[in-house]
Amino acid sequence: MKLVVIILTSIFHSFYDWFGIMYYYEHVGYLLQGQIPYIQFDYEYPILVFIPSLIAMIPSFVFGSKEAFVFTFSGLMVICDCITTVCIYLIAKKIWDDEFRAYVAALVYTTAISAMYFVLFEYSSSASCILMLTLTAVVYGKDFLIKDGGYLGLTIGFFIKAYPAFAVPFVAFYHAHTTSLKAEIIRGAKSILPVVAVLLVPFVIFNLSSLKTYIPARLEFNYFPNTIIWTVHVWLHDILGINVSQDIVMTGIYAGMICIAGALLYAGYKYPEKDAKVMLQLTLGLIMVIVLGFKVRSPQYIVWFTPFLCILIVDDIRKVMFFYFTQILAFVEFPLTFWSFWTNVEYTNPLKSMNWTMTLLFFTVEFGSLVLLVWWVIDPVSIYKKIRSAQVS
Repeated sequence: MKLVVIILTSIFHSFYDWFGIMYYYEHVGYLLQGQIPYIQFDYEYPILVFIPSLIAMIPSFVFGSKEAFVFTFSGLMVICDCITTVCIYLIAKKIWDDEFRAYVAALVYTTAISAMYFVLFEYSSSASCILMLTLTAVVYGKDFLIKDGGYLGLTIGFFIKAYPAFAVPFVAFYHAHTTSLKAEIIRGAKSILPVVAVLLVPFVIFNLSSLKTYIPARLEFNYFPNTIIWTVHVWLHDILGINVSQDIVMTGIYAGMICIAGALLYAGYKYPEKDAKVMLQLTLGLIMVIVLGFKVRSPQYIVWFTPFLCILIVDDIRKVMFFYFTQILAFVEFPLTFWSFWTNVEYTNPLKSMNWTMTLLFFTVEFGSLVLLVWWVIDPVSIYKKIRSAQVS
């Protein structure tokens, strides 16, 4: 599939997104010169991203080549992705109790074209690997791997990319069925706080602004056009002629995000059974709220939620087909239409021109499809009925 992605980008005369890897290369160079990240030089990613970067620098030094860094870094991410694939198989086997469904889940993941593209160029797959390894241990109850309940793994994942932390409350609720929520808060704090003290506090002391690295969508950025906020605003302002600002649209969507996130946390707290599938569904829901709701969005975020979808869709072939449809849309979004139809700051074609309209319709269909698929997979009505039934009884 990695080769297929490379061939497809060549066929469609698209491009390879080397920007991220070159950014890692440049900034690990500063680190090796003795400079301190966040203090002596700006770095927009969490601190543990330097680990794969430092490993990739070894062959770069040996061969005196930038290309050696690129291929080594990409190779490390592919290895992480292979581990993620095995974890998807194992988790699916556990929650569905069916080896065939587990195999399909892993197969669907390896053929998820958009996710496979970003594995080659971005470091998100390393965080996904840590997250899925931790969740595999949690689902299988492997105490020798997660004596702390998995909180250490999720915290390490957070310091690679923020999104593994979204699983923390649902893992706590999952464990609380056999312990207690108070016990899980204490157990989690024992794992999380020391790591935060080592990897975050020293940098914050010398440079408070380093905290912005861990905010999913940094507030100083302008609105990105590949977001629901931008899309809704265009429909209201430019199509329907309603005089509404992007800030007002953002406020409404952020309010909705808070409500949905609150509902997901409430469901995790109130769900009456220790159910690994529900833990995954609610984690997926929170990740999607973050991915779709903020005013800043990168196409690479598809790596965050694709493993969850692959595990949860294999009970219905229609879900699998719809999943492939969303992956194709995501691949069209990036890299195929980037620069020609949109950039990080605008639609590239004149207002209400044919290509401008096609861009708006495309993002509308893409976001609508993702929301529909996630709703279908999570099935919040069934979760609500289960909670309601338990409360009544």
